[in-house]
Amino acid sequence: KKIKVTNYNINKFVHLGIPQQYEDFISWKKELSSKTNDYLSKDKFYKNNFCIMLMAGQGKRLKKLNLKKFLLTYKKNKIFKHILNTYKSKKNTIITNKNLKKYIPKHKDTNLYFIKKNKSMFETIMDSSELLKKKDKYILTSCDCYGKFDFNSLNYSVKKSKADLCMFGFKFSNLQKKLNNAHTQIVTNNNNVVDIMVKTDYKKDLLGHAGFFWINSGKVFSHIPNFLSSSYYKSIKREIIIDDYFKFIINNNLIKTSCIKLKNYIHIGSMSEYNEYQYWEKYFSK
Repeated sequence: KKIKVTNYNINKFVHLGIPQQYEDFISWKKELSSKTNDYLSKDKFYKNNFCIMLMAGQGKRLKKLNLKKFLLTYKKNKIFKHILNTYKSKKNTIITNKNLKKYIPKHKDTNLYFIKKNKSMFETIMDSSELLKKKDKYILTSCDCYGKFDFNSLNYSVKKSKADLCMFGFKFSNLQKKLNNAHTQIVTNNNNVVDIMVKTDYKKDLLGHAGFFWINSGKVFSHIPNFLSSSYYKSIKREIIIDDYFKFIINNNLIKTSCIKLKNYIHIGSMSEYNEYQYWEKYFSK
């Protein structure tokens, strides 16, 4: 109709057209407006135990940034330091390799456990299994995620179920739903994990599988030789991940596993997730 139309470019655009988009907005607002994570530091149940961080992989999914994944900035700190500061345990152990030693500042409450350079979280687990088997009651975490939960609920769940392992489940954000096969999901029954759907398409009735765990008994990692010799292991045609190992020991009733639903889950293991964090961080900073 020959009507003249022009456009004006805006710097930021937020669309809250459906409830899930608004929930994501509120979730990021709560996360990025909180200055500290003292919701964990006062709890004696955890503070008297310790944290082990897996940090020996290559972080290929963030290769475009030309930066080690654990050195990404999150809330004005390196992501791995932010996670350790969150848990504030009496003692930390970082499982890493000597190539990364120069990036990790010395701290009296943190020990380094060196293994050879490897390609995945599961290889890190295999190479450090002798250490992991000897310890009980600790948080085992990767260097790119953490979540908020109630430690009283964790304590109660572990005691009630006599679980060897407690997993943490999360509700998918809109972005995570679209990252096809990026996240594993867990099948639960009365807060016990009965199966793991490894890197499958998103199913709305299942929780996501968070990348950190409460290890109540070191025997969780005593079944690696059985896994490596199993038909299930030999049938996997892609890269083996730690989720595959947990699926094997759960399906074969080798351990008892409980589950806690997280109040909020932060994961920046991919470029899309890190870009989303940066967007909201800039938005709420103003």
